Amino acid sequence: MNLFPRTGINHKRVMSSLFNPIQAAANTATSLCTMEAVGFRIISKGICGVAMGTVRTSQPIKSIVVLLSLLVAPFASSPSLGEDATSVTSTFHRPHSSPERAVNALLKVEATPPLGDSRLHQFLIDYKGGRRLHHKLFGRHFTSAYLDAVAAFERELVVQNCGGEYVEGDMCGLESSPINCAQDVAPHGYWYRTEHSTGDTAIILAAWKRSGPWTARYRMKKESRGWVVDGVECPLGDRYNWPDGTAAPNR
Repeated sequence: MNLFPRTGINHKRVMSSLFNPIQAAANTATSLCTMEAVGFRIISKGICGVAMGTVRTSQPIKSIVVLLSLLVAPFASSPSLGEDATSVTSTFHRPHSSPERAVNALLKVEATPPLGDSRLHQFLIDYKGGRRLHHKLFGRHFTSAYLDAVAAFERELVVQNCGGEYVEGDMCGLESSPINCAQDVAPHGYWYRTEHSTGDTAIILAAWKRSGPWTARYRMKKESRGWVVDGVECPLGDRYNWPDGTAAPNR
């Protein structure tokens, strides 16, 4: 779904992909090597390495190894946690912390018409009083500082491109979403990574693919109403209530 159907400008878009088959192969290799280590015969020992392929143990030791592998496996795949139980990892994953779920819920709204295709964008840029008209629908998801920054940037672009007034059929204001930093939405959902987390603030990266790169960076703030968007940084340079000089590496 195109969030900006009237634009005639072609922009670089982030493409989605399927689950990474290399990761699946790596997971399979790990489980097969574990089986080989406790005495099971496998077809190919090359994936395990020379040392692992020659291991043989007595029955009591086999039982101990199996028990330890079962105990350790759940912790090996779990992400590290920061304060407020927020994941702080180097890989992208589906949303599971509270601030990640808050971002994901908002991006789902953006991807679901008619709310995402018209009223949400009108609310963000304050198009013809959209911020007041749709405040009950969307106001609880954002801080006033973020909304003020988006509306100010929109007004600046309208003055620069169309003399201060919207012109039917022309792209006078923002050419990409101030939420997901793109003209489209991720067709298969978003992946997330938490860079930093404290008790009431979290920095979240979002990506269209599990392998990255990140496509939007969020500063989430915890208030009495829950986690809300306080700032957004886009990889190509646009920032909304985000200080200059704090760009994250695009990986």
